[in-house]
Amino acid sequence: MKVKLNLLIVFFLFLSCSNDSAVNEELANLEYHLNQFITLDGVPVNAGLVQKNNIEGNKLVFAFSDSHCLDCISKNMQVLSQIIKEKLFLKTDIILVSNFKDSRLLRSFIYRFNLDGIVIIPYAGKVIEIEDSLFDQPTFFYLKTDQASAHFLYQPTLFTTKFSDLYLRSIAKKFKRSK
Repeated sequence: MKVKLNLLIVFFLFLSCSNDSAVNEELANLEYHLNQFITLDGVPVNAGLVQKNNIEGNKLVFAFSDSHCLDCISKNMQVLSQIIKEKLFLKTDIILVSNFKDSRLLRSFIYRFNLDGIVIIPYAGKVIEIEDSLFDQPTFFYLKTDQASAHFLYQPTLFTTKFSDLYLRSIAKKFKRSK
């Protein structure tokens, strides 16, 4: 519990560095739901995943499996699609790591939410190097490739799409580009 609280404080500090006070205010109003917002930070990512796929630069990763809640995956892909439409992310900023046995189902998600052009890595192994079953649901995280580590981990559900939107808007600031 103490680790979770410290991580929430780190996340709020991350958000407070932004100029978007509306996001900060919204998160403050919804604080009681944050117990699932960020679970861990700075955990190792499977180095083979990063090296084998020649991933360069920091990325937003959405890792999911066909054994996860398919409606959760669908809803969060919809949120991701909207954020891309608003040009907060380039498709090159995002990687989808999936463990789908039915490639047609995955392609239908990609087509339905106009996510073509995003790197999709089929991966049946363990993405995050931890021992417990924390990642038995879809997970977003900010990948620092130089350290092969996952930061700002967030596990969305079917009913937390508002948090997914806030999370993605906050992470998008890590990808700010000069205009």
